[in-house]
Amino acid sequence: MFLSVRFLIKLYNLLFEYIRGLVLFITIIICGGKCRSIPRVHKNFIFKYPAHKGISIGKKCFFGPNILIEVPVYAKLSIGDNVSFASNIVISSDNSISIGSNCLVAEFVSIRDAEHNYLRDDFIKNQSLISEAVVIESDVWIGRSSCVLLGSRITTGCIIGANSLVKRKTTTPFTIYVGVPAKEISKRV
Repeated sequence: MFLSVRFLIKLYNLLFEYIRGLVLFITIIICGGKCRSIPRVHKNFIFKYPAHKGISIGKKCFFGPNILIEVPVYAKLSIGDNVSFASNIVISSDNSISIGSNCLVAEFVSIRDAEHNYLRDDFIKNQSLISEAVVIESDVWIGRSSCVLLGSRITTGCIIGANSLVKRKTTTPFTIYVGVPAKEISKRV
């Protein structure tokens, strides 16, 4: 009896992940974007702006709970195949964010391609944004609570350790980076 109740709860959760993914799939396609298959979408997934043609999502993607994605109509977001996003993640694109295939993004990660200009003698909130594309290539693992900021290029096979900060940096393929700012500590293979 107990096993069947657990099975029913799991089935219920999977059904609603599929329904939320179907809604996301249809919304992106109708708005001119690309979605290659129906993603699994957990609860509290938020698109701050309406979906549009600048959004592309690959096959077999998973979006965990409490994910916020901000992509205004003039910006771009591209996600490859088989990408898993854990929980409480923010992806904010003002220019372009590209995430390759077979990537893992741990909980509380922030990926942003813009920051406020703070160089003028004026209130920061009144100053324009500075934005530079972010590229995360395939087979990348971004650890818990890390930040990937404007101008960053994380190359194939890299691991970004927990609580690390990558900003305006191009990594070396198959290398492990940790720290603030992220520094190379060893080769992965």
